[in-house]
Amino acid sequence: MNACGDVVVEPRYREASAFSHGLAAVRAGRRFHYVDTAGDIAIAGPFKPAGPFSAVGLAAVRTGADRPAGYIDREGRMAVEPRFDEALAFGAQGAAPVRVGDRWGLVDTVGGWIVEPRYARIDEFGEDGRAYRVEAGRPSDGYGYLDAAGRTAVRGGPGLSPVMACGLVRDDDAGLRFLDRAGRPAFDGRFEWADDFDPLSGACVARRGGRWGVLDAVGGFRAVPFREPVTVSGDVVGFGPGQGVAPFLDRDGTVVFVNRAAEVVARLGAGSPLPAVLSRGPAEHFLVPEARDGGVVGLATGLLAAEPVGFFPYSLVFGGRRSVTAVPGAGGEGGARLHTGSLLVLAESHVSEELWGAYGFLADQEGEAFAAYFTDLAGQLAGHFGEPEHDTVRLRIGDGNTARVWHVNGRRLVLEVYSQCGDGDFEHQLRLAALA
Repeated sequence: MNACGDVVVEPRYREASAFSHGLAAVRAGRRFHYVDTAGDIAIAGPFKPAGPFSAVGLAAVRTGADRPAGYIDREGRMAVEPRFDEALAFGAQGAAPVRVGDRWGLVDTVGGWIVEPRYARIDEFGEDGRAYRVEAGRPSDGYGYLDAAGRTAVRGGPGLSPVMACGLVRDDDAGLRFLDRAGRPAFDGRFEWADDFDPLSGACVARRGGRWGVLDAVGGFRAVPFREPVTVSGDVVGFGPGQGVAPFLDRDGTVVFVNRAAEVVARLGAGSPLPAVLSRGPAEHFLVPEARDGGVVGLATGLLAAEPVGFFPYSLVFGGRRSVTAVPGAGGEGGARLHTGSLLVLAESHVSEELWGAYGFLADQEGEAFAAYFTDLAGQLAGHFGEPEHDTVRLRIGDGNTARVWHVNGRRLVLEVYSQCGDGDFEHQLRLAALA
């Protein structure tokens, strides 16, 4: 099909790849051949499989699934004899990654070694003339990019992205930054989070100074006034391949699309069902709206008047949410720490290992939010019940507990922030309790 939607080659092949330099691999039966733009066979196989032709006019092929790989030219002649366990496409500068056994090297267009096999991994060369590589046996600093002569142009650690685009690569080894194709810092300062650059848009989504925005390969960072970028299953959608725009969730629930200059080019209607994932606030944290809206003194008064029961606070990291007033057969810490009184969990936050691993700034962001909630509510309670004691009660021992305690009519009123880390995830809870 051409750009106008007209069928140029009638469907007659079981499988077909995209055209590359005028030729496309197609499967007829169990073997591959190459056809021209008219659909006629230009190079008869049989190949199994057949790679795309590169700018240097060579394509990686095998004559059988279990046979070595080599390279043919556009006439179908074997230009580099099959002797590799795996062969990737040539870059425009005339180098191709190949594997022999469990090691990778680089060959030139006649099959000579540019770099003999010694790397654990070498990817194809990109448009920037660089190939991502990993040195064998060096898990801390053996990452980088090769040029077509086999020299290391960029060196880094495991935080160096395998995606280079627009001459820029993301490096998250010691505070997130971008490096150019020579390994030099590309922008002033560091970022809290950033995506890989999209080569077609020339931009990516990034976060700096607590604000989300667009990082343009030429124009630098431009903050946007929106709440956060749209995510799907925890992944920022960003510019994506060929979209040219990135979606953000606005504070009124609309979804806005911005270009590389951070200009709004489209907006979807209000009332979007998309939840806030990376910028949770009081609306997402508070389970008891009255506490958020100035009613914490009334809630405390109700707890102090309630009939005491046995309880042990739940943990979202260890055990998940469950009834805090019924702990059947509670043993260990639960049995030893069972309280008598009444409890409300006013607010809570749980960040999964996957989300925290991708967005490290969430730890500080969530912790600061709960510290602010605690300070506000403690001030309201102190204004009514007087000055409290500091940290004399722990409702449940965690990695971090901060509490204020008031003695009221023979009972102890406790406001506590509980923080806990597990196997890569973490939680915060804001609790209010009246202990008998």
